Amino acid sequence: MIELAKATVEQSKVENLTETGESILLQVLLDMVKGDGYVSVKVITDKIFAQFDEQPRWLSTYWVGKTLRRLGFKDKRRVGTGYQYRLNLDDVKDIAGRMGVKPQAEKKGDPQKTLDPDPEKAVMVSVKDWCLAHRDERGEVNLVDLEFFIEETLKIDSSTVVRRALDLGIVQRSNEHGKVVVL
Repeated sequence: MIELAKATVEQSKVENLTETGESILLQVLLDMVKGDGYVSVKVITDKIFAQFDEQPRWLSTYWVGKTLRRLGFKDKRRVGTGYQYRLNLDDVKDIAGRMGVKPQAEKKGDPQKTLDPDPEKAVMVSVKDWCLAHRDERGEVNLVDLEFFIEETLKIDSSTVVRRALDLGIVQRSNEHGKVVVL
């Protein structure tokens, strides 16, 4: 009888962790997805990591991909930097609504945006930090992922920012198509 109780408690812990993880994933998707398009599993995973003070051991790109499939997102493609899933805002809202997940409230008065006298500098620092965190062994980042980060996280036109980053020497064109080298 005691063994059964212990097994039930362990099963409840696993279910709570899974439900919590799925809720956080759906909250991130509600904030990220603006229309219909492909989104990198790595970018989703990074956004989920940002929700935690410490990195949970269970959270990985594998877990995110498996959970997306379990939630019903089957359309995916393999690209050089990993997998991308096709996500549609209506589908994300539908699944989140059925699971009782609401989008996170927008943070008002973000100190970094209101106190920084030079908004371009703040943008370029964010771009540089992202590039350093996501570069591969050759020091390159995927241009599509960089543009996605700029559009979805920084909420500004990616073509202008990428051109400015090239001008400032933060990145330079790579010999490999679709990549830039982080300097």
